[in-house]
Amino acid sequence: MSSTIPYGTVSCGQIREYIGLSDKVHCSDETTPLSLKQVFFSPSNTIILANNQLYLSHLRGCKFAAYTNSTRTSVVGSSIANKIDGTLTLYLGLSSPIENSGYGRSGLLYTRNRGLPIKLDIQATSADLRNLSLDTYSGTSNKFNWYTLSGTSFTVTNEITYFRLYTDIGTSSEFIIRIIPMLDGKTEGTGAHIIMMSLVYHDGGGSSEDSSEFGKFPMR
Repeated sequence: MSSTIPYGTVSCGQIREYIGLSDKVHCSDETTPLSLKQVFFSPSNTIILANNQLYLSHLRGCKFAAYTNSTRTSVVGSSIANKIDGTLTLYLGLSSPIENSGYGRSGLLYTRNRGLPIKLDIQATSADLRNLSLDTYSGTSNKFNWYTLSGTSFTVTNEITYFRLYTDIGTSSEFIIRIIPMLDGKTEGTGAHIIMMSLVYHDGGGSSEDSSEFGKFPMR
């Protein structure tokens, strides 16, 4: 499941570890790497700030997470399944409860990824990943990348905006995926979203389940 920056006392170091940054963290201004103000509070579709003021208290309750809808209003729970057509599309977002009611609409990831490397770490929990495929959409141009998985584990790191996982017809895939923010491109953030997934693709009906309630997923 996703984790939230605590509502109690927080430090710059704690927040730096959450987002995946080993070097000095900048709280405000427009910087390289991105400041925490840009990460969590950028207006939609930009990382240009309206103002530079930020207090550590503003970061309480902020969150990196995967969502089931493109508007980033429905966070995925600890498990999700599609037992009809075996496909799931998940959207990545950063939320700040002060400015967007907790929805994942910071401009850094909404609606494009503007500079946050993200690692997908997939581990099979039953059999292997030979029936599983992954499509990722990355960068400001939303570049498409396609992967056919094999073995019991797979990892990829890119500036991912959203991704789709799907299993072959007549097969099933069960696995755990860790979605990990890495602001500096090398440090795994503690704010990883961990999800148990079960995909089944067969004809003749079935059921879809998700601990956070999701709508229909796009067909292949």
